[in-house]
Amino acid sequence: MIYRNLANAIISNDDATSQNYIQKAAYWDNKWKNEYEDKFNYIRSTDIIEGHAEYIGVLSNFTSDAITKDDIIKTVYPDAILKTLGTDSYSLGFISLTLLDKYNPNFKNTFFETKKSPIELLLDGVTEIEDTIDNKLVDELKKQLDSLNDQVKIQIENIITSLDDKNIPYLKIDPEYIVGSIALSGFFSYNKNDIYAEFSANYEQDSSNTLNVDNLSILSKDGFDIIPLTEEFEIKDDIIILKSDKLKGT
Repeated sequence: MIYRNLANAIISNDDATSQNYIQKAAYWDNKWKNEYEDKFNYIRSTDIIEGHAEYIGVLSNFTSDAITKDDIIKTVYPDAILKTLGTDSYSLGFISLTLLDKYNPNFKNTFFETKKSPIELLLDGVTEIEDTIDNKLVDELKKQLDSLNDQVKIQIENIITSLDDKNIPYLKIDPEYIVGSIALSGFFSYNKNDIYAEFSANYEQDSSNTLNVDNLSILSKDGFDIIPLTEEFEIKDDIIILKSDKLKGT
């Protein structure tokens, strides 16, 4: 709701209407700060750094020195929800600094000295106007969250299976043996277990002890990578031989 109001403030052709949207954004921002103070403080430095970076980055994409309002409008999304909005710090930072550029362009002279986030600078001294939640947005968010949860459930299905079935063993590996880079689709917590979803990496302890993990979710605990052996394997002469597409090695 903060972002939506600020996006509408940019799109509006009337300054009074624009200011009204900014005051409504202040209402939601104050709720955010008061009800989730720990999260607000946790993300402040990220809001400053990433919000400023996004502002510079978006403006640098324009090929003309004369940036028009139509140019800016193309970069904001008043109907945005989770997936289309992206990361809050980036999006809120850009949209807040863009509005500051319109109403208080001198903010650039002391931006870093203030140690305030873009949204804090924009709403500093603004009197809030109470706003109501957009029920359509609530419905859309619920649908999106259900969809995301269904997707994540598939991604970590092997983890859920291993936690439910105590007959499934785990392979415990020190991540210092990783060679090269890693890849993963996300970090999740499930029943207090830290999970790397759809994880990929190559481990090499020595020439005869190697392991390739390809797009398989694993656990992380006490500094070790914990891999549930839900994939095909066999033990021969004290050597574990892993031979599935997602888990290969000895």
